[in-house]
Amino acid sequence: MSKKNDDFFEKKKVWSEIKDQLLGCYLVPYFSKISMTKKPVYYIDAFAGKGKFDDGSPGSPIIALDIISKFPNSKICSAFIELNYANDLMENIKRYPNTKIVEGRYEDYIENLLVSRAEQNIFVYIDPYGIKSLKFSIFEKWKNHKFNSIEILLNFNSFGFIREACNALNVRFNLSDLDDVLINAEQFDGSERKSINELSEVAGGDYWKDIIEDYKAGIFDGYEAE
Repeated sequence: MSKKNDDFFEKKKVWSEIKDQLLGCYLVPYFSKISMTKKPVYYIDAFAGKGKFDDGSPGSPIIALDIISKFPNSKICSAFIELNYANDLMENIKRYPNTKIVEGRYEDYIENLLVSRAEQNIFVYIDPYGIKSLKFSIFEKWKNHKFNSIEILLNFNSFGFIREACNALNVRFNLSDLDDVLINAEQFDGSERKSINELSEVAGGDYWKDIIEDYKAGIFDGYEAE
């Protein structure tokens, strides 16, 4: 996660449990199938965190590495990008082989990690704190690489996007539309115009503005907009 959130790792929350269960359920069949290509696999966790929570619960890096360890005959290397907790991460996964820890922001380092991986199978897990780092142009570049395959598992906070989009377009955001949905997103900084541009960079276009205008007009509610 790009934003420093010191209390996040005190205890694993319910939504973290669900996300990690999804990751684990996804990776087992993925590695089972992709190993049949007989080509190397490069696994990247773009927002790795500490690796495990302070209460001992495993985070996404350990969940992935435990699964990878079940495929000893496959050529699987992994990289973990983390801005705020790289030292904790290094300590928590030091027993696992073929791992690389990159201290910094995912958007600054992801391209360098991928540039020499032609003909390999790439898996990128992206679970950011908010949405600011998820610029569509970053993903668009990857189609120019000659990977054997690339797969992305992305946690996108769509309701967080809608909240920021409403702020940028001066549309009243009705929390009652969302019931008890968790919105865990950071505010965009700067002017209204800058926020609109940043949102368009995330969405890969400005089509989102029509959706918010329809939400403002009451054509559909927050869930339909999402």
